[in-house]
Amino acid sequence: MTNKKVCVVCFANFCRSPVAEHLLKNRFKNEGIIFTSAGISPLPAANMDKRSQEYLKNRGINYIHNPRQIKKSIVDESSLILALDIHILNHLNKSYPKNYSKIKLFNFKHPGLPIFDPFKLKDLQDYTNIMDRIDDVCNSFIVEDFLTLPQNSKKN
Repeated sequence: MTNKKVCVVCFANFCRSPVAEHLLKNRFKNEGIIFTSAGISPLPAANMDKRSQEYLKNRGINYIHNPRQIKKSIVDESSLILALDIHILNHLNKSYPKNYSKIKLFNFKHPGLPIFDPFKLKDLQDYTNIMDRIDDVCNSFIVEDFLTLPQNSKKN
């Protein structure tokens, strides 16, 4: 069993990051890696965008999701923080400069594949296309991408 924790971060922890979290949990369920998600500014008293819920349901993935805000304790306990877009990456690097080395773009293996925030998209197919991009990135990860991370260390 590993001690690796990976947190996926988007703006509201409502559309993209919960889908990425649960896709990764499903893909690596037997690897002992803990996947979570958080948002820069999560929506209060919300679950997950209904379109994201439907996306996971269509893949047979069960989930429980309560949006939460990224904070220092989450960053400290995580081995890797995956930012879903460049704006989130910049915010995290400014907010947690001592943790710069463990903050990466979610699509670092596919830099030409942008994963825009789909919250305001009206067309379901456009929304689904963003979720499919998240799924593609999740499917490109191999367990070694997470196992080669440094062990978590407690900070005083």
